[in-house]
Amino acid sequence: MLSLSWPVAVAAFIITVRRLRGAGGEPALRAASWSRRAILLQIVAAVSLAIVSGVTQNWALMMWMPPIGLAFYGAAWAVAAFRGGPSWAGGVALGALGGTMGVASLVGTPTQYLAYACGLVCAALIPGLMLAFGRAR
Repeated sequence: MLSLSWPVAVAAFIITVRRLRGAGGEPALRAASWSRRAILLQIVAAVSLAIVSGVTQNWALMMWMPPIGLAFYGAAWAVAAFRGGPSWAGGVALGALGGTMGVASLVGTPTQYLAYACGLVCAALIPGLMLAFGRAR
């Protein structure tokens, strides 16, 4: 199921970004550009972990992708905060980085994926909806 969920999620993301890019003017174009870079970074990290896992024959290394992904969100929100983004971006960055440590402490357990999902809701979904619906201040 996991192998199907990521391609479906990425396809839905790309479709949504294309629609927003077409409807939102310059801010939407910038957001779409950043989003494409973020997805590319996630793919590069996953492929890199897969290569290292294949070379070392230690596929347990792939379990580190959730904390790495959440750390990317924390870094992105930190950049947004430093570049003058919404006033709450720094809080989201700290929350995502704290969530990264929490998820990392759960690596190898089934609970790790539930914690990662909660981290994504807090670091990506809710802030993204706030930005998309113009509630960012």
